[in-house]
Formats: sequence, structure tokens, C-alpha cells
Amino acid sequence: MISGDSLLLYLHSSNTYEPITLGLLVRKMLGIYARKHKFSLRTQCVVAEDRVYNNQIVRGHVYGELPVQRIVTERSRAISATHDHLFSTPDGYKRLAELSVGESVFVAPWPRKFGHLTPGVVRDESWHKWPTAPVPERIEHIIDVGFHNVFDLDMEFPFNNYAANEFVVSSG
Repeated sequence: MISGDSLLLYLHSSNTYEPITLGLLVRKMLGIYARKHKFSLRTQCVVAEDRVYNNQIVRGHVYGELPVQRIVTERSRAISATHDHLFSTPDGYKRLAELSVGESVFVAPWPRKFGHLTPGVVRDESWHKWPTAPVPERIEHIIDVGFHNVFDLDMEFPFNNYAANEFVVSSG
């Protein structure tokens, strides 16, 4: 389960990407804002670890406040998740509790126009090309950060993953 303040890019009905927090997206899916807003239920996922694809979100889950840890990579990307959430790595999916400093996780870098949403992230020259293939980034820190409201998504089969804060994470 991922912290509700994690950002996703969802494909808006006007065929443009919109940044949204996971918590707000799940609340929208559960109908809290359904009467006031129309929105697409598609977000980024990774197909065979080599390209980014827009996939259908099937449902969202609210899990309440749970203890989370924050992963910080060599390029300062960060995400908070529960110890049992799965992250895509060069060795397949691993639970956060199985990851350690020095290992790599896959990230799916966002397009340049959304860079301001993740301040401090070190970008390289390939950043102007998007969508990009997921790339491995080395973990610099894993830190206990207390309790956060956590959420998750179920994605349409067979691509059971999504990009949150640019990290490729398993859904459901």
C-alpha cells in the first residue's frame, strides 16, 4: 500500500495527463467527487519492463493509517509505502521489506512539464524523451516515517502495475 500523498499521472478525458495524488484519485473513484467531476480511470503502467503504457484502473482501495517506510533513490526520488508493498526491480518484484540500500528499483521518469511536481529530483539528458522505458535507480536510504493514510489500485489484467512518484509498483 502506498502513501496517499504519492503522485500519479492519470489520463484525463481530454487526452492529456493530469497529476493527482493517489489518495484523491481513490476518493474520486469511490464517488466522493463523482457528481462534480468527470475523469478518466487510466494511468501509467509498464509493459514487459520496456515501455510505459496507459492502462485501465479497475478499482481503488483505502486501507487507513498504517506504518510506512520511505525509499529515497540516488536521484532523490522518494516514495512512502508499507513494508509489504511490491516494487519492480531488475530481479523481479520485491516487497519493500526485502529491499536494502544499494539495490535498484525501476522508475518511469515523467515528462519535463511535470518536473516541478518532484522538486530536487536529479534529471539527466534523456528527460526530454517521453514516454521513456523504465530505468533502474539505486536506493540510497530506507527510512521509517511513521503512520500515513495508505491506498492502492487494481489495474486491468495483464499489466498489474502503475507508476507512483515515478516508481514502478505492483497493483493490488
